[in-house]
Amino acid sequence: MANEDEPTSRQEISPVPSSVLDTRGLAPKLAVAAWNEGIGVIFDTRLKIDADERFFARVESFQIGDLVLSSASTVAQSFDRSNFRIGRDGLDHFMIEFYTEGHLGERDGGTDSYTRPGDLWVSDLTQPQATGTTDCHTLNIIIPRRLLAPLLTRQDDHNTRIIRRENPMVGLFYNHLVGLFAAAPQMRPDQAAALVHPTVAIAAAVLNGAVEEDVMDGVNFSLFEAIASHVRDHLTDPGLAAEPVARRFGISLRKLYYLFERHGGFASYVQRQRLRACRQILADPAQQGLKIADIAERYGFSYGSNFSYAFRREFGMTARDVRQLALEGQGRLAWKGNSSEWWHWISRMR
Repeated sequence: MANEDEPTSRQEISPVPSSVLDTRGLAPKLAVAAWNEGIGVIFDTRLKIDADERFFARVESFQIGDLVLSSASTVAQSFDRSNFRIGRDGLDHFMIEFYTEGHLGERDGGTDSYTRPGDLWVSDLTQPQATGTTDCHTLNIIIPRRLLAPLLTRQDDHNTRIIRRENPMVGLFYNHLVGLFAAAPQMRPDQAAALVHPTVAIAAAVLNGAVEEDVMDGVNFSLFEAIASHVRDHLTDPGLAAEPVARRFGISLRKLYYLFERHGGFASYVQRQRLRACRQILADPAQQGLKIADIAERYGFSYGSNFSYAFRREFGMTARDVRQLALEGQGRLAWKGNSSEWWHWISRMR
């Protein structure tokens, strides 16, 4: 005898959301337009070939809880993310990619700035970049900052980083993503949600381990992280200055300045963190009612002219520009409405 609850249970079980963009079979102009609609959520692109020659793009994606996991193939092109784009779309995510075929690198960098097959590439979507690829195939994952940043050391130092395949953690993370991608079509949303935390934890372990290898010795590294964490937790404290911080951590001013030398000095680091906090508030349409002057003052900028100059110098646009661009971007998302496409998942991630 059939269980009366069985049909209902079957209806409640559904696979994780999936999406495929495949331009094969489309006319060249339509293919390029379809690709630009998708990737245009993140980057401004420019093809390295004429659109009618041999353009193709295929992206298969799965929504794994709050993450977006994708396998992508496309032709050579340039990718740009400017301060204007950052202000307009408000994306606050990390994008971690494995270029399994072809390579990616900064356009103004040397050959050592390009990935090799098996290397890991990191993009912080709150920071500008100008990169280029050959024809390529990638496996990538997009992680909201709110999930990954609290686990990271040197949170703002990961944009356009390459972590080489020789690092054993890189191979471990790649194998994890391959297995996750293979299992995704049969996975339920609750199963996917259970894998978010371990996936983010492995990503953080890879990024943190590579940072520690690249910079200071262990003692200085740990001390820097403790002070940096203190700074981030006290950005609105008017007493956040070099001398009291040095006293709090029992070190000399000279030692403090040494630890922050690669960031332009302690005062520059503090100001940069405060400006980024201001930008995050300005880019949030839900906080548009706050006055710019009040936001600036909260983060230690008593004079409007000083804040305006520092903000424009850091981000290449005014605070008012950032707020207006964020509102325009929010309007476009509302107009597009709900969608099952991967680029809409990314644009709505918070």
